[in-house]
Amino acid sequence: MWAGQALGDIRAIQHGIDLKAGARPVRFAPRCAGHPAREVETAEVKWQLETDIIAPTSSELGCSVVLIPKKEGFLCFCVDYRLLNVVTKYDSYPLSRMDKCIDNFCEANIFSSLV
Repeated sequence: MWAGQALGDIRAIQHGIDLKAGARPVRFAPRCAGHPAREVETAEVKWQLETDIIAPTSSELGCSVVLIPKKEGFLCFCVDYRLLNVVTKYDSYPLSRMDKCIDNFCEANIFSSLV
């Protein structure tokens, strides 16, 4: 998805969030924030829409935007998904351990990578 400093996107698959049985969609009103924070939030959302990082939706799910102040003096744009995580049905796909993967290559002479 990231190519150096330029943003890219992957449109090979449609993603969705499966909720646990009987769970209701999570929706929140925007958090209270001052005028400077709202300006930062509006500018960030506008930039993300223009660069196709996000897209308008009609989903019933909605989580709050949180602006975290950093020691460098800027506000970091984050989304609080904690309550959404509570009602999300988890898929269990255990990943291979990296040390086991490396052990499988111990006698290999040729390595390749698809980019």
